[in-house]
Amino acid sequence: MSEGIEKIVEKYEIEIKRLEDLWQSYREAARTMVNSWIRERINIIAKISELEGLLKSYENELKELEVKYEIGVINEEELTKKTGPLIENMRILRDTLDKLKESLKRIDEIMIIHALQAKLPMSGGSLNDIKRKLKTLKELYEKGQIRKEVYEKLKLELEMQERILQESLEVIKGTKERS
Repeated sequence: MSEGIEKIVEKYEIEIKRLEDLWQSYREAARTMVNSWIRERINIIAKISELEGLLKSYENELKELEVKYEIGVINEEELTKKTGPLIENMRILRDTLDKLKESLKRIDEIMIIHALQAKLPMSGGSLNDIKRKLKTLKELYEKGQIRKEVYEKLKLELEMQERILQESLEVIKGTKERS
């Protein structure tokens, strides 16, 4: 081979090695990030649940005040005085809940995209395997064989795997349909 051709080949072999190293670094970073998200997203879900409970209690309090007004226990001035701050708190809570839910959805979608792009292996197997594991997990929880925290954590992990696998299948199906 001529010296010029050897330099071209060498140049691209070096670049290919660099790209392979970058790809491996990306895959590892994606794996770390997705695994971390699977563990930590439960905190956001717990906060959403907590805020939804608080919102429900505010709604119940508001209904109670309306009933008290209707039966004459409180007058219109008292109703207005008590419901004003309650309604404002409910508005703030709804805004916060909407933002948290949107953030959860957005980050879940991004994690799925990165898991797909990095071709992360799925430990769950097939979609049916994951559904079977979810069913078994629920049965164990209902029988009291596992704690609620363990149940929720494993359930979230399996649901995330299910979503990633479902998304993968949709991408593959879409690719085959375009072919």
